[in-house]
Amino acid sequence: MSKARRMLKKKQQKKERQAVRQNLGAGESAFEKLFEEGKYEETLQALAKLIGAGDRNPELFYQGAYSYYMLGDNDRAAEWVNNTLTFAPAHVQARVLLARICFAENRAADGFKIFEFLLSSEKAALGEEDFDAIRQSMAYYLRHDRETVKKYPSLCAFLGLEEGEAAEKAAQPQEGASDALAKLQALKNRLQGINASREQADAAEPVKTDADPATERTDSTDAGTQDGPAVSVIIPVYRAEKYLRGCLDSVVNQTLADYEVILIDDAGEDGSLAIEEEYAKRENWRLYCMAENAGPGLARNAGLRHARGKYIAFVDADDLLEPDFLAVLVNAAEQERADVVCAGYRQWEEDRDGRRSGEKTVTLAPERAELPGAPEKRLQMLLNGRESDATKLPDPVPWGRIIRRDFLASHAIAFPSLPRFEDTIFNLPLLLEAGKIVLLPDVLYGHRLQPDSITHQSNEQHAVYLQSILQGFDWLEDYAATHPLVAGNEGLKTALGVYLMNHMTIGLLCRYPLEQAKPIVDHFARQNFKDHAPFVSLLLLRYLSELREN
Repeated sequence: MSKARRMLKKKQQKKERQAVRQNLGAGESAFEKLFEEGKYEETLQALAKLIGAGDRNPELFYQGAYSYYMLGDNDRAAEWVNNTLTFAPAHVQARVLLARICFAENRAADGFKIFEFLLSSEKAALGEEDFDAIRQSMAYYLRHDRETVKKYPSLCAFLGLEEGEAAEKAAQPQEGASDALAKLQALKNRLQGINASREQADAAEPVKTDADPATERTDSTDAGTQDGPAVSVIIPVYRAEKYLRGCLDSVVNQTLADYEVILIDDAGEDGSLAIEEEYAKRENWRLYCMAENAGPGLARNAGLRHARGKYIAFVDADDLLEPDFLAVLVNAAEQERADVVCAGYRQWEEDRDGRRSGEKTVTLAPERAELPGAPEKRLQMLLNGRESDATKLPDPVPWGRIIRRDFLASHAIAFPSLPRFEDTIFNLPLLLEAGKIVLLPDVLYGHRLQPDSITHQSNEQHAVYLQSILQGFDWLEDYAATHPLVAGNEGLKTALGVYLMNHMTIGLLCRYPLEQAKPIVDHFARQNFKDHAPFVSLLLLRYLSELREN
């Protein structure tokens, strides 16, 4: 081959290499965009094309490993971590990810060793996201296995345990982290401040009012006692000005005579309080004001502390009652000697302009029916949703029913201090422990849904949701350890965990990026499935991924 031909061939090969590099560069840009958007399955498809084109960028390998991890495929994630470290042995993010995989696979000892090595030898190379990942991984072990953490001096020093700090403080993510979970602990002090104000309702004096002549009522009952009325209607109010009068008028118009109304103003900043003060002038209506906003669950607890009725009825401030709601439910409770009586309801969505959509009617039973008494049977109904094709289990909400007050007191059932999902936690012991629960065929309650899109909420609101989920699982852990119905019964505890995961979490987490959902899923799986946790995490993450695509 002549010299001229050799030169021509070299130029041609150089052009081809430049074209490949340009194509790879464009491919890497598209790959990065998919990865940043959390489209992990598409990220892996793009990675396969890049590798087929000869790209050996170790950062791409790491992002492929992370994508497999977020999709719950820990085996492939570990393989790609290996590939990353083969081409870039000093890649500390890959080692952090490997430790997280170890924890997800119940190989905690290996995970601890990796973190210990990184913090003792490679700390200068770690960034804030790496530190946040370590804190998140350690949060579970700080709550449940702190003694093991203390065996690793560098890890212990990083978390502040050597200075005797509380585990929760040690697990606190740094302010400004992009992951909403990294902000959960930062909310703790604020939540504790809210908790401190909740007890103030105990000492709060009712707003002084002059009683107006009571509206004439009929259908009196003998359910009340000399010490109190038949029913205490508890209405927490927070920024409900638009719908409050309609709700309160539907209570005024009840045919039952023997009831009291307890309004709990939860420190909203609209015109609700003026409306409450107006209605509180009525006979047997009382108004209490929370010092600052504590949420509907804790506001209802404040109402419970002031209630005198034989039965309790919780009503949301934007809902509506049929005129005979109280009369029908109290009569059924007296006839059946029931702890809980539930009625059917109408439900609709209503936007800010008052337009209704999605209206439906929910009937619990074709005729008066009683739930089975065995907790295991009721739990099965919780998981299935129905006892039969005709009988529907009541939703885990406080409204649309009456509950015997001394049953709540004797079983110490109250709303937990959660900013979200307090209804679900309240209803689990209620449904499992009540002696007799009666379902009525009557549709007597109207529930208004106001859309509250997760996608339009702030990072702080996202963090509140996620904090509530974690606290909900912690509540289950305590309930399972102390309550005779569940203590020692791993099957019952696991079933309760599945119910919480499904009702409280699945519908919510599918709307979050998988990197925010995965720690919740892993936490749930470790608590409830132990040796099978990795497999359960994989299934749930696959399910969440499918829900997001749909």
